[in-house]
Amino acid sequence: MILLALLFLVFTASEKVFATPIKDSKQVMAPLQALKKSSWKQKLEERLLQDADYLEQKLTLEIAEKKESQSFYSWTPELQVYGSQVATPELKAFSQTQLGLSAQLNLFQFGKDYYLYQSRKAATQAQKIEFNEKSITIENQYLGLLFKNIYLRKKFEYYQEIESLKRKTLKVAEQRFDRGNLARQQVEKVTIDLNNFESQKLNLEKELDENELLIKKFDLQSFERVWPFIDFKDITFKKITSDGSAQFKKMQLESEQANQFTAAVKSGYLPSLDLSGRYYKYMEDSHLPNQWEMNLVLTWKLWDNYSYRLSYLDAFKNQISTETRLAQLNRIQPEQNQFYFNQLESSQKKLKKSFSSLNKLNDLYQDTERLFSQGRLTVNELFQDQQLLMETRINFENDVYDFHQSLLNYCTQKSERVWQCLE
Repeated sequence: MILLALLFLVFTASEKVFATPIKDSKQVMAPLQALKKSSWKQKLEERLLQDADYLEQKLTLEIAEKKESQSFYSWTPELQVYGSQVATPELKAFSQTQLGLSAQLNLFQFGKDYYLYQSRKAATQAQKIEFNEKSITIENQYLGLLFKNIYLRKKFEYYQEIESLKRKTLKVAEQRFDRGNLARQQVEKVTIDLNNFESQKLNLEKELDENELLIKKFDLQSFERVWPFIDFKDITFKKITSDGSAQFKKMQLESEQANQFTAAVKSGYLPSLDLSGRYYKYMEDSHLPNQWEMNLVLTWKLWDNYSYRLSYLDAFKNQISTETRLAQLNRIQPEQNQFYFNQLESSQKKLKKSFSSLNKLNDLYQDTERLFSQGRLTVNELFQDQQLLMETRINFENDVYDFHQSLLNYCTQKSERVWQCLE
C-alpha cells in the first residue's frame, strides 16, 4: 500500500508533464474550422504579387503579347517623317533641305509573316497557361512551407511531451532500483532509450529551425499555424479528366508554335517583294510642287553563308522535340491523373482511420487513468499507454500533413490553384 501511495504521488506531481488527453473530435476540429480560408487566400495573393519569379513570368507574358502584336502589324506599312539636308557638287554645302513622309510595305514573302504571326499567337496562348502554372507552383511552394512548419511545430511539441514522459519513467526506474525492486540493467535500458530519443529530438529541432528560416525568407510569418484544409477530409473529390487539361493544351500550343515557326523560317528562303514610297518637298524653292516617288523591289538571297540552313535546322529540332514531348504526355497523362487521384483518396482514408484511432485511444486512456488512480495498474503500464497516445498523435499529424500535400498535388495536376480546386 505504501508503494502504491508513493507511485500515485509521483504520477500526481508529473501529470502536467504527461500527455494531455485529446478531447473529442468536435473540440479538436473547432479551432481548425474557425480558420477563414479567405484570409490565407488574401495573404497568398498579396505575397504572390511580390514574388520575383511571378513578376518575371508576368513580364515574359507581356513580351509574348507584344511580339504577337508586332507580327500582326507587319502587314501594315511602316511610316516615317524625315528631314534632310543635301550637299551637291554645285552647292558644296548642306543647303538643300527636304521634309517629307516615307512608307514601306512588304507585299509578298511566301507566307513568312503569316506563319510567324501564327507562331507567336500560339506562343502567347502557351505563355498564358505557363503564367497560370507558375502562379500555382509559387503558391504551392508557400503552402508547402507552411504545411511543413505546422507539422514540425506540432511534432516538436509532442516530442517535448514524450521526452518529459521518458524522464519521469527514468526517475521512477531509479527510485525502484534504489529500493531494490528493479535490476540495474533495466535502468540502463531506460537511460539509453532517453538518450536516443533526445538525439531524435535535436534532429527534429534542426529541421524546424531550417524551415523557420525559409518562412522568414519568403515573409510568411503572419500565417496562422493551423491546418487550413482539414475540414475537406470527408468530401468526395472528382476524378481528373485528360480532355481540355491546361497542361495538355499548353503542350499542344507549344507544338503549334514550333511548327509555324519552322514554316516561317522555311519561307524566309524564298523571294521578298517590297513596296516603298516617299512624299517630300524642297524647302528652298516654294515654286516647286511637292515631290513623290515609289519603288517596287524584288530581293532573293541566294547565298547567306549557311545562316538560313542553321536557322532552319534549329527550328526543325525544336519542332521535333515538342512533338515528341506532346506524344509522351498524351501517353502518360491518364495514368498521372489516376495516380494523383488515388494518392488523395488514400491519404483521406488514412486520415479518417488516424482520427478514429485518436478518439478511441483517448477513451482508453481515460480508463487507464481511472484504473491507475484505483491502484489497479502499475506506473509502467500507465507510461506505455501515455506513450501510445503520443505516438498516435504524431501519426495523426503525419496523416494530416500527407493529406494536405496530396491535395496540392491533386490540384496541381488539374492545373488549378487550390482555392479554385476546392470550390
